[in-house]
Amino acid sequence: MDRYCVRCGAALSSTWSTKTETSQWTRESGSTPSLVKETGLPTAKQPASGRAQNDAKSRFDALPITGSRIKPAIAIQTRVTRKHLATLLAGLLLLSFTLLLRSRYGPYISGPALAFIRNPAEILSEAAKVFVTDFTRWLDALTWTAFLLVFWPFIAIDLTRSLGKSAILLLDAAHKRIKPQARDPSFLPKVSVIIPAHNEEKTILASINSAMEADYPDKEVVVVDDGSKDKTYVLAKSYANRGSVKLLHRDVASGSKAGAMNHGLLFASGDVVVTVDADTLLEKSSLKQIVRMLDDPNVSAVSGNVRILRGEKGGNNLTVKLQAYEYVLSLELGRRFNSVIGSLLMISGAFGAFWKKDVRALGEYDMDTITEDFDITLKVRKLGKRLVFADKAVSWTFAPENWRDWRRQRIRWARGQAETLWKHRNIFRREGFDFMYVLAIYDMLLVDVMVPFMRFAWIFWLLFFYSSALLYVLLLMVLLYFATESVAFLTAGLLSPRKTDLRKAYLIPVMVLFYRPYYSLIRMKAYFDWILMKEIKW
Repeated sequence: MDRYCVRCGAALSSTWSTKTETSQWTRESGSTPSLVKETGLPTAKQPASGRAQNDAKSRFDALPITGSRIKPAIAIQTRVTRKHLATLLAGLLLLSFTLLLRSRYGPYISGPALAFIRNPAEILSEAAKVFVTDFTRWLDALTWTAFLLVFWPFIAIDLTRSLGKSAILLLDAAHKRIKPQARDPSFLPKVSVIIPAHNEEKTILASINSAMEADYPDKEVVVVDDGSKDKTYVLAKSYANRGSVKLLHRDVASGSKAGAMNHGLLFASGDVVVTVDADTLLEKSSLKQIVRMLDDPNVSAVSGNVRILRGEKGGNNLTVKLQAYEYVLSLELGRRFNSVIGSLLMISGAFGAFWKKDVRALGEYDMDTITEDFDITLKVRKLGKRLVFADKAVSWTFAPENWRDWRRQRIRWARGQAETLWKHRNIFRREGFDFMYVLAIYDMLLVDVMVPFMRFAWIFWLLFFYSSALLYVLLLMVLLYFATESVAFLTAGLLSPRKTDLRKAYLIPVMVLFYRPYYSLIRMKAYFDWILMKEIKW
């Protein structure tokens, strides 16, 4: 008689155990499962017969095996099916790569497997020599016309941008060193540092301490506890009792950082608003460095220089190090360059400064996007003034330590970017906006949104039209990306106020081969999520 588990509906063997006072699953003598519970059913040592067998059957049939009890088995089967699918796809890719190698280097990868086992080093060395020789001959025969035809996306987007940015920034740095820009030392408007917090008990004290210890004569710290369920409010209240900070508490969370910021603006008395995340730590001179950039009447907002301190749980694994590398390059090269040419479009919510009158005149923060910092930046930029980057205004934040949290963060950023660009789509029609503003928006649309899809299509185009020389093309592509990445990071490290950033150069291969391609896939997923209108919360 077939028997089934009363929990999950899985088929059981005919061997039952009669141990008492437990209902746990165990494994006895191999992999045969048994339900260890006193059921009165016959055991293998006491075979059932006659009336005893009928009684056991009736009691077993009376057990409630409902549809809900078999759901775990179905879920397990679904997960196994997904793994099988992933394994199948990986196998197909490996098979395709093997066939491609075999077509070109058959004599070295075919033949008896025993020969390879006996002397693998010699065979691999010979195959590598042949590959390098053939690759060198292919490079010699490659004409400039063929090179441009194959690598035009790399030349048009990556090469020109990396080398162009590096050259312009190095010239700008030399110019500022020869003729430094004068700043008014008496320019010290009152500053309101607003720290919105939602379940930030792990970092809120450190964030408040860094803001209070910042070297600035006229400042106030406003902490907004936006419906936290942990000890965020209790920890911050000790500072409020001493009069050190203004502590605002909301019993019900606003559901977004924008709502918390607007609540803080109601109680901010400073002329300048500095936004600081609850997991961000300011350096002692950061407030002075970021506020001093506002002495120019043509500047409406300033972006701080945000760096990675360590992981959210205190770790410093490869995931954290790659993000630290990414921050150095994106800020010291990308944001610095956009600030120099007047096309900066991002004031980080982790550390940024605005004139409070401008933010209020624009209706404060909107709650219809999940990237409120990008949204308020575009609104402030519509005033016609410049946004600048303060490289010496350094702050430190904590990064996700595992790829799951990293994916969630980056999907949120990319999706919020798409939402905000769509919201401000009137900029694309240049309705009264200056040329550099419109150009910067089109550049962001091209590089951040369209280029990931273009690169994906480019790879398939190479697979279809250059399959015979695909290995050579891919190798040359990787070498070119190594070169441009190295030039870009070297420039960022030289311009950085901390030259120790150059020590992260050993991460360049991982960035080129893994991080950036993977990030492109994450971006594409985020844009599809936005199109499908999947819900996401702060």
